[in-house]
Amino acid sequence: MDVCSLLRNVAVKQVLHYKKAEITKIDTDGRCVSEGSLFVCLTGGRLDGHDYVHQAEERGAVALLTEREVESGLPQFIVEDTRVALAKIAGNFYHNPAEELKIITVVGTNGKTSTADILCEIFTHAGYSAATIGTLGYKVDGLRKEGCLTTPDPVELHKNLADMLEKGVEYVILEASAHAIYYRKLAGIKAKATIFTNITQDHLDFFQNMENYAATKLSYFTHANTALAIVNSDDEYGRKLIASHTVPVITYGLNNPADVFAIDREEGENGLRFTLNAFDRIEEIRTALFGTFNVYNVMAATATAMYFGVPLPVIACALGKMKRVPGRYEVMMVKGRKVIVDYAHTPDGLENLLKDAKENKKRALITVFG
Repeated sequence: MDVCSLLRNVAVKQVLHYKKAEITKIDTDGRCVSEGSLFVCLTGGRLDGHDYVHQAEERGAVALLTEREVESGLPQFIVEDTRVALAKIAGNFYHNPAEELKIITVVGTNGKTSTADILCEIFTHAGYSAATIGTLGYKVDGLRKEGCLTTPDPVELHKNLADMLEKGVEYVILEASAHAIYYRKLAGIKAKATIFTNITQDHLDFFQNMENYAATKLSYFTHANTALAIVNSDDEYGRKLIASHTVPVITYGLNNPADVFAIDREEGENGLRFTLNAFDRIEEIRTALFGTFNVYNVMAATATAMYFGVPLPVIACALGKMKRVPGRYEVMMVKGRKVIVDYAHTPDGLENLLKDAKENKKRALITVFG
Protein backbone atom coordinates (compact mmCIF):
# COMPACT_ATOMS: atom_id res chain seq x y z
CA MET A 1 0.00 0.00 0.00
CA ASP A 2 1.26 3.50 -0.84
CA VAL A 3 2.44 5.32 2.29
CA CYS A 4 0.14 8.30 1.64
CA SER A 5 -2.90 6.02 1.43
CA LEU A 6 -1.80 4.36 4.64
CA LEU A 7 -1.65 7.73 6.43
CA ARG A 8 -4.80 9.21 4.90
CA ASN A 9 -6.66 9.73 8.21
CA VAL A 10 -3.60 10.47 10.37
CA ALA A 11 -2.75 14.02 11.43
CA VAL A 12 0.84 14.37 10.20
CA LYS A 13 2.62 17.43 11.62
CA GLN A 14 5.69 17.34 9.42
CA VAL A 15 7.15 15.32 6.54
CA LEU A 16 10.91 15.02 5.99
CA HIS A 17 12.78 13.51 3.02
CA TYR A 18 9.55 12.63 1.25
CA LYS A 19 9.55 10.18 -1.62
CA LYS A 20 6.98 7.65 -2.76
CA ALA A 21 7.16 4.41 -0.82
CA GLU A 22 5.22 1.17 -1.12
CA ILE A 23 4.54 -0.34 2.30
CA THR A 24 4.40 -4.13 2.51
CA LYS A 25 4.23 -4.45 6.31
CA ILE A 26 4.10 -2.39 9.51
CA ASP A 27 6.63 -3.01 12.30
CA THR A 28 7.22 -1.61 15.78
CA ASP A 29 10.16 -3.89 16.62
CA GLY A 30 13.41 -3.14 14.80
CA ARG A 31 14.35 -6.83 14.87
CA CYS A 32 11.26 -7.76 12.84
CA VAL A 33 11.73 -5.19 10.07
CA SER A 34 12.21 -6.45 6.53
CA GLU A 35 12.27 -4.98 3.03
CA GLY A 36 9.27 -2.69 2.53
CA SER A 37 8.47 -2.09 6.21
CA LEU A 38 7.07 1.09 7.68
CA PHE A 39 8.85 1.36 11.03
CA VAL A 40 6.71 2.95 13.74
CA CYS A 41 8.68 4.47 16.62
CA LEU A 42 6.63 3.85 19.76
CA THR A 43 7.24 5.66 23.03
CA GLY A 44 5.81 5.29 26.52
CA GLY A 45 7.03 1.79 27.34
CA ARG A 46 10.37 0.51 28.62
CA LEU A 47 12.04 1.27 25.27
CA ASP A 48 11.91 4.17 22.83
CA GLY A 49 11.49 3.10 19.23
CA HIS A 50 13.32 6.20 18.03
CA ASP A 51 16.54 4.62 19.33
CA TYR A 52 16.21 1.74 16.85
CA VAL A 53 15.78 3.68 13.60
CA HIS A 54 19.21 2.70 12.25
CA GLN A 55 18.53 -0.98 12.93
CA ALA A 56 15.23 -0.68 11.05
CA GLU A 57 16.92 1.14 8.17
CA GLU A 58 19.60 -1.53 7.88
CA ARG A 59 16.95 -4.26 7.75
CA GLY A 60 15.06 -2.67 4.85
CA ALA A 61 12.56 -0.16 6.25
CA VAL A 62 11.38 2.26 3.54
CA ALA A 63 9.70 4.90 5.75
CA LEU A 64 9.46 6.00 9.37
CA LEU A 65 6.56 7.13 11.55
CA THR A 66 7.95 9.17 14.42
CA GLU A 67 7.13 11.73 17.11
CA ARG A 68 10.27 13.76 16.44
CA GLU A 69 12.93 14.19 13.81
CA VAL A 70 15.55 11.44 13.76
CA GLU A 71 18.88 11.01 11.98
CA SER A 72 17.92 9.12 8.86
CA GLY A 73 17.56 9.74 5.14
CA LEU A 74 14.34 7.73 5.01
CA PRO A 75 11.00 9.51 4.59
CA GLN A 76 9.86 10.60 8.05
CA PHE A 77 6.23 11.26 8.94
CA ILE A 78 6.10 13.07 12.27
CA VAL A 79 2.92 12.83 14.36
CA GLU A 80 1.82 13.82 17.85
CA ASP A 81 1.26 10.26 19.09
CA THR A 82 2.62 7.26 17.20
CA ARG A 83 0.43 4.85 19.18
CA VAL A 84 -2.78 6.52 18.01
CA ALA A 85 -1.37 6.73 14.48
CA LEU A 86 -0.40 3.04 14.59
CA ALA A 87 -3.94 1.98 15.48
CA LYS A 88 -5.34 3.98 12.56
CA ILE A 89 -2.82 2.86 9.94
CA ALA A 90 -3.19 -0.78 11.01
CA GLY A 91 -6.87 -0.44 10.20
CA ASN A 92 -6.08 1.20 6.86
CA PHE A 93 -3.54 -1.49 5.96
CA TYR A 94 -6.21 -4.20 6.34
CA HIS A 95 -8.92 -2.05 4.69
CA ASN A 96 -10.67 -1.18 7.97
CA PRO A 97 -12.50 -4.44 8.71
CA ALA A 98 -13.90 -2.99 11.95
CA GLU A 99 -16.15 -0.70 9.92
CA GLU A 100 -17.94 -3.71 8.41
CA LEU A 101 -18.14 -5.77 11.60
CA LYS A 102 -20.41 -5.24 14.60
CA ILE A 103 -17.77 -4.71 17.28
CA ILE A 104 -18.85 -5.07 20.91
CA THR A 105 -16.17 -4.27 23.49
CA VAL A 106 -16.06 -5.45 27.10
CA VAL A 107 -14.38 -3.24 29.72
CA GLY A 108 -13.84 -4.11 33.38
CA THR A 109 -11.59 -5.87 35.87
CA ASN A 110 -13.46 -9.15 36.32
CA GLY A 111 -15.90 -11.01 34.09
CA LYS A 112 -14.74 -9.84 30.66
CA THR A 113 -13.91 -13.28 29.27
CA SER A 114 -16.99 -15.04 30.65
CA THR A 115 -19.32 -12.28 29.49
CA ALA A 116 -17.76 -12.27 26.01
CA ASP A 117 -18.08 -16.06 25.74
CA ILE A 118 -21.69 -16.08 26.94
CA LEU A 119 -22.64 -13.34 24.48
CA CYS A 120 -20.87 -15.15 21.63
CA GLU A 121 -22.80 -18.34 22.43
CA ILE A 122 -26.09 -16.42 22.43
CA PHE A 123 -25.39 -14.86 19.03
CA THR A 124 -24.34 -18.23 17.61
CA HIS A 125 -27.49 -19.91 18.92
CA ALA A 126 -29.56 -17.09 17.40
CA GLY A 127 -28.08 -17.87 13.98
CA TYR A 128 -25.38 -15.21 13.72
CA SER A 129 -21.69 -15.82 13.08
CA ALA A 130 -19.82 -14.48 16.10
CA ALA A 131 -16.24 -14.41 17.37
CA THR A 132 -14.36 -13.38 20.49
CA ILE A 133 -10.95 -11.81 21.06
CA GLY A 134 -9.55 -11.78 24.58
CA THR A 135 -7.64 -13.47 27.37
CA LEU A 136 -8.33 -16.95 25.97
CA GLY A 137 -7.13 -15.91 22.52
CA TYR A 138 -9.41 -15.96 19.49
CA LYS A 139 -12.61 -17.96 19.01
CA VAL A 140 -14.29 -18.17 15.61
CA ASP A 141 -17.14 -20.59 14.90
CA GLY A 142 -16.40 -22.40 18.16
CA LEU A 143 -12.72 -22.97 17.34
CA ARG A 144 -10.06 -21.35 19.54
CA LYS A 145 -6.51 -20.30 18.78
CA GLU A 146 -4.06 -18.87 21.27
CA GLY A 147 -3.23 -15.20 21.65
CA CYS A 148 -0.56 -13.44 23.69
CA LEU A 149 -2.45 -10.44 25.07
CA THR A 150 -6.00 -9.76 26.26
CA THR A 151 -6.23 -7.04 23.62
CA PRO A 152 -3.81 -7.67 20.73
CA ASP A 153 -1.55 -4.94 19.42
CA PRO A 154 -3.16 -2.99 16.55
CA VAL A 155 -1.51 -4.75 13.59
CA GLU A 156 -2.36 -8.23 14.87
CA LEU A 157 -5.83 -7.06 15.92
CA HIS A 158 -6.78 -5.69 12.51
CA LYS A 159 -5.24 -8.68 10.73
CA ASN A 160 -7.48 -10.98 12.75
CA LEU A 161 -10.52 -8.76 12.25
CA ALA A 162 -9.89 -8.92 8.50
CA ASP A 163 -9.65 -12.73 8.69
CA MET A 164 -12.91 -12.87 10.65
CA LEU A 165 -14.68 -10.65 8.15
CA GLU A 166 -13.47 -12.86 5.30
CA LYS A 167 -14.91 -15.90 7.12
CA GLY A 168 -18.32 -14.25 7.30
CA VAL A 169 -18.29 -13.20 10.95
CA GLU A 170 -20.90 -10.57 11.83
CA TYR A 171 -20.31 -9.91 15.55
CA VAL A 172 -16.93 -9.63 17.29
CA ILE A 173 -16.87 -9.40 21.08
CA LEU A 174 -13.55 -7.82 22.02
CA GLU A 175 -12.07 -7.57 25.51
CA ALA A 176 -10.55 -4.12 26.05
CA SER A 177 -7.90 -4.23 28.76
CA ALA A 178 -6.80 -1.24 30.81
CA HIS A 179 -3.39 -1.36 29.12
CA ALA A 180 -5.04 -1.36 25.69
CA ILE A 181 -7.08 1.71 26.63
CA TYR A 182 -4.02 3.46 28.08
CA TYR A 183 -1.94 2.75 24.97
CA ARG A 184 -4.82 3.64 22.62
CA LYS A 185 -4.76 0.28 20.82
CA LEU A 186 -8.40 0.68 19.77
CA ALA A 187 -8.11 4.21 18.36
CA GLY A 188 -10.16 4.50 15.20
CA ILE A 189 -12.55 1.67 16.13
CA LYS A 190 -16.01 2.74 17.23
CA ALA A 191 -17.83 -0.09 18.99
CA LYS A 192 -21.55 -0.61 18.45
CA ALA A 193 -21.82 -1.17 22.21
CA THR A 194 -19.55 -1.59 25.24
CA ILE A 195 -20.24 -3.74 28.29
CA PHE A 196 -18.93 -2.41 31.61
CA THR A 197 -18.55 -5.23 34.17
CA ASN A 198 -16.86 -3.70 37.25
CA ILE A 199 -13.70 -2.04 38.49
CA THR A 200 -11.74 -3.56 41.36
CA GLN A 201 -8.06 -3.58 42.33
CA ASP A 202 -5.70 -4.81 39.60
CA HIS A 203 -2.55 -3.77 37.71
CA LEU A 204 -1.46 -1.29 40.41
CA ASP A 205 2.15 -2.11 39.54
CA PHE A 206 1.52 -0.18 36.31
CA PHE A 207 -1.18 2.34 37.23
CA GLN A 208 0.18 2.99 40.78
CA ASN A 209 -3.22 3.63 42.40
CA MET A 210 -6.91 2.87 41.99
CA GLU A 211 -7.70 6.42 40.87
CA ASN A 212 -5.42 6.15 37.83
CA TYR A 213 -6.60 2.63 37.03
CA ALA A 214 -10.30 3.50 37.25
CA ALA A 215 -9.85 6.75 35.33
CA THR A 216 -8.17 4.85 32.49
CA LYS A 217 -11.02 2.34 32.26
CA LEU A 218 -13.71 5.04 32.37
CA SER A 219 -11.89 7.21 29.82
CA TYR A 220 -12.89 4.70 27.14
CA PHE A 221 -16.55 5.69 27.37
CA THR A 222 -16.75 8.51 24.83
CA HIS A 223 -18.80 8.95 21.67
CA ALA A 224 -15.61 8.44 19.65
CA ASN A 225 -15.15 4.94 21.09
CA THR A 226 -18.64 3.53 21.53
CA ALA A 227 -22.27 4.21 20.69
CA LEU A 228 -23.70 2.69 23.89
CA ALA A 229 -22.67 1.49 27.35
CA ILE A 230 -24.25 -1.53 29.05
CA VAL A 231 -23.40 -0.88 32.69
CA ASN A 232 -23.39 -2.79 35.99
CA SER A 233 -25.45 -0.51 38.24
CA ASP A 234 -24.25 -2.33 41.38
CA ASP A 235 -20.65 -1.28 40.81
CA GLU A 236 -19.48 2.00 42.36
CA TYR A 237 -17.70 3.07 39.19
CA GLY A 238 -20.59 1.84 37.09
CA ARG A 239 -22.88 4.28 38.89
CA LYS A 240 -20.39 7.08 38.23
CA LEU A 241 -20.43 6.15 34.55
CA ILE A 242 -24.24 6.18 34.49
CA ALA A 243 -24.31 9.60 36.15
CA SER A 244 -21.71 11.05 33.77
CA HIS A 245 -24.05 10.87 30.74
CA THR A 246 -21.02 10.56 28.45
CA VAL A 247 -22.81 7.96 26.28
CA PRO A 248 -26.32 6.42 26.29
CA VAL A 249 -26.63 3.57 28.82
CA ILE A 250 -28.52 0.35 29.47
CA THR A 251 -28.22 -0.95 33.04
CA TYR A 252 -28.14 -4.35 34.71
CA GLY A 253 -27.81 -5.34 38.37
CA LEU A 254 -29.17 -7.15 41.41
CA ASN A 255 -29.22 -4.49 44.12
CA ASN A 256 -29.98 -1.22 42.32
CA PRO A 257 -32.66 -0.20 39.80
CA ALA A 258 -31.76 -1.60 36.38
CA ASP A 259 -33.18 -2.41 32.96
CA VAL A 260 -32.16 -6.06 33.41
CA PHE A 261 -32.24 -7.79 36.80
CA ALA A 262 -32.59 -11.27 38.33
CA ILE A 263 -34.73 -12.60 41.20
CA ASP A 264 -35.39 -15.97 42.88
CA ARG A 265 -31.82 -17.13 42.44
CA GLU A 266 -30.91 -20.72 43.30
CA GLU A 267 -27.74 -22.73 42.80
CA GLY A 268 -27.62 -26.51 42.71
CA GLU A 269 -25.34 -29.32 41.60
CA ASN A 270 -26.13 -28.64 37.94
CA GLY A 271 -25.77 -24.86 37.97
CA LEU A 272 -27.88 -21.74 38.35
CA ARG A 273 -31.61 -21.13 38.14
CA PHE A 274 -33.15 -17.67 38.37
CA THR A 275 -35.91 -15.50 36.98
CA LEU A 276 -34.69 -12.79 34.63
CA ASN A 277 -36.54 -9.53 34.08
CA ALA A 278 -35.17 -7.89 30.94
CA PHE A 279 -36.85 -4.68 29.86
CA ASP A 280 -40.06 -5.88 31.63
CA ARG A 281 -39.99 -9.26 29.87
CA ILE A 282 -39.79 -12.30 32.13
CA GLU A 283 -38.00 -15.59 31.50
CA GLU A 284 -36.78 -18.41 33.74
CA ILE A 285 -33.08 -19.10 33.19
CA ARG A 286 -31.41 -22.45 33.80
CA THR A 287 -27.71 -22.68 33.05
CA ALA A 288 -24.74 -24.91 33.84
CA LEU A 289 -22.84 -21.84 35.05
CA PHE A 290 -22.18 -21.33 38.77
CA GLY A 291 -21.74 -18.30 41.02
CA THR A 292 -23.40 -14.94 41.60
CA PHE A 293 -20.76 -13.31 39.40
CA ASN A 294 -22.05 -15.41 36.51
CA VAL A 295 -25.54 -14.05 37.12
CA TYR A 296 -24.01 -10.62 36.43
CA ASN A 297 -22.27 -11.95 33.33
CA VAL A 298 -25.52 -13.46 32.05
CA MET A 299 -27.40 -10.21 32.69
CA ALA A 300 -24.77 -8.20 30.81
CA ALA A 301 -24.83 -10.58 27.86
CA THR A 302 -28.64 -10.68 27.84
CA ALA A 303 -28.96 -6.89 27.87
CA THR A 304 -26.54 -6.66 24.96
CA ALA A 305 -28.08 -9.44 22.90
CA MET A 306 -31.57 -7.99 23.32
CA TYR A 307 -30.31 -4.57 22.24
CA PHE A 308 -29.18 -6.22 19.01
CA GLY A 309 -32.57 -7.86 18.54
CA VAL A 310 -32.18 -11.36 19.96
CA PRO A 311 -35.49 -12.38 21.64
CA LEU A 312 -35.36 -13.28 25.34
CA PRO A 313 -36.69 -16.87 24.83
CA VAL A 314 -33.88 -17.51 22.34
CA ILE A 315 -31.38 -16.20 24.90
CA ALA A 316 -32.82 -18.48 27.60
CA CYS A 317 -32.52 -21.47 25.27
CA ALA A 318 -28.89 -20.60 24.45
CA LEU A 319 -28.02 -20.27 28.15
CA GLY A 320 -29.57 -23.65 28.85
CA LYS A 321 -27.38 -25.33 26.24
CA MET A 322 -24.07 -23.54 26.68
CA LYS A 323 -21.02 -25.16 28.24
CA ARG A 324 -18.93 -23.57 30.94
CA VAL A 325 -16.16 -21.19 29.93
CA PRO A 326 -12.72 -22.88 30.23
CA GLY A 327 -10.99 -21.90 33.48
CA ARG A 328 -13.92 -19.79 34.68
CA TYR A 329 -15.55 -21.53 37.67
CA GLU A 330 -14.92 -24.77 35.83
CA VAL A 331 -16.28 -27.59 38.01
CA MET A 332 -15.04 -31.17 37.79
CA MET A 333 -15.30 -34.24 40.01
CA VAL A 334 -12.04 -35.93 41.06
CA LYS A 335 -12.35 -39.08 43.21
CA GLY A 336 -15.69 -37.92 44.54
CA ARG A 337 -14.43 -34.43 45.38
CA LYS A 338 -15.61 -31.26 43.65
CA VAL A 339 -12.70 -29.31 42.16
CA ILE A 340 -13.19 -25.75 40.91
CA VAL A 341 -10.68 -24.20 38.49
CA ASP A 342 -10.95 -20.44 38.14
CA TYR A 343 -8.88 -17.58 36.72
CA ALA A 344 -9.60 -15.34 39.75
CA HIS A 345 -6.43 -13.28 40.24
CA THR A 346 -7.62 -10.07 41.89
CA PRO A 347 -8.67 -9.59 45.55
CA ASP A 348 -12.30 -9.01 44.55
CA GLY A 349 -12.35 -11.88 42.08
CA LEU A 350 -10.91 -14.33 44.61
CA GLU A 351 -13.26 -13.11 47.36
CA ASN A 352 -16.34 -13.59 45.17
CA LEU A 353 -15.15 -17.02 44.06
CA LEU A 354 -14.56 -18.22 47.64
CA LYS A 355 -17.85 -16.72 48.84
CA ASP A 356 -19.81 -18.69 46.26
CA ALA A 357 -17.77 -21.85 46.85
CA LYS A 358 -18.29 -21.58 50.63
CA GLU A 359 -22.06 -21.20 50.26
CA ASN A 360 -22.23 -24.42 48.23
CA LYS A 361 -19.65 -26.61 49.98
CA LYS A 362 -20.58 -29.78 51.84
CA ARG A 363 -17.27 -30.31 53.63
CA ALA A 364 -14.02 -28.40 54.00
CA LEU A 365 -13.03 -25.75 51.48
CA ILE A 366 -9.37 -25.96 50.43
CA THR A 367 -7.92 -23.12 48.39
CA VAL A 368 -4.75 -23.22 46.29
CA PHE A 369 -3.64 -19.96 44.67
CA GLY A 370 -0.50 -18.04 43.88
